[in-house]
Amino acid sequence: PHLQEIINKRKEISLLYVSELQNLRLTFLKVQDGTTLYNYAYFPVVFESEEQLIRVTKALNDEQIAPRRYFYPSLNTLNYVENNLVKDLASEVSKRVLCLPLYPQLAHEEVIRIVKVIRSVLC
Repeated sequence: PHLQEIINKRKEISLLYVSELQNLRLTFLKVQDGTTLYNYAYFPVVFESEEQLIRVTKALNDEQIAPRRYFYPSLNTLNYVENNLVKDLASEVSKRVLCLPLYPQLAHEEVIRIVKVIRSVLC
C-alpha cells in the first residue's frame, strides 16, 4: 500500500542528487519526463575514470558512507556470454559506475553530506 509513496520519496532524493551533482564532470541516469514505470531503485553515477571512482569510494567509506559498485564487473566477463561486440564498452563503463546511497529514509542533509564528500575529491 505504500509503494507509490516510497517511489515518490526515492524520486525526490534522486532529483536532489541531480541538482547537487549537475555541475561536476560525471554522468548520471536521466529519466525522461512522463516516465511512469521508473522506480528509482538505484542512483548510478558514471565517473570519468575508475581512479576517480576508487578515490570517491574511499572518501565516502572514510565518512561511513557505503556506495555500491552494482554493475561491476561487467556481465559480459562471464564465461557463458559470447557476444564480443560490446565487451570493451561494457567492461570500460562498468569500471566507472558507482551507485550512491538511495533509500526512502535518506535525509536531505545526508544527501548534501554525500555530495560534499564527492565534491571534495573531484574539485
